[in-house]
Amino acid sequence: MFSQPANRFWGLLLCGVGVLACSNMPPVNPPMTAQTVLTRLAAGLPVRVENVTFSDDLDFTTLTASPETPTVARVWVNAPVYFRNCTFSGKVLAFRQRGDTTVLCSFGRNLTFVGCRFNGETSFRSASVVGIGAFSHTQFNKPVSFEGARFGAEAYFDQALFAGE
Repeated sequence: MFSQPANRFWGLLLCGVGVLACSNMPPVNPPMTAQTVLTRLAAGLPVRVENVTFSDDLDFTTLTASPETPTVARVWVNAPVYFRNCTFSGKVLAFRQRGDTTVLCSFGRNLTFVGCRFNGETSFRSASVVGIGAFSHTQFNKPVSFEGARFGAEAYFDQALFAGE
């Protein structure tokens, strides 16, 4: 139907359009996991996550801890942490007993969990938040602890639901 030069022209044109179409596609991001969040925080990078369900544990105490006393170590999270409309099926921990050592977490910037659901054990016991702590419109479906937590600025729990202890 077409001559050979015309076939080449149309073939090259289709290839070019295909390359352009693919180059305008957004990059494929790997699925967000708690480990991805922790890796970003360990690098000092801010975390902003929306509309993600986490099935693994988000354990801030696994980040590098500095000893403060022979029995207390502290993790310093120096980047802002922001979650919106996320669900946490695993544990979310900012406090842990490891043998004879207690690991505590200090958040040097804002700590935000807005419109989130915590379906596993959650502990911010003895956590320190220098910035704003926001847990507005958040649902805690299992036991949660904020015992001894300190907030350097405002702490928001408006319309939070505590279904567990």
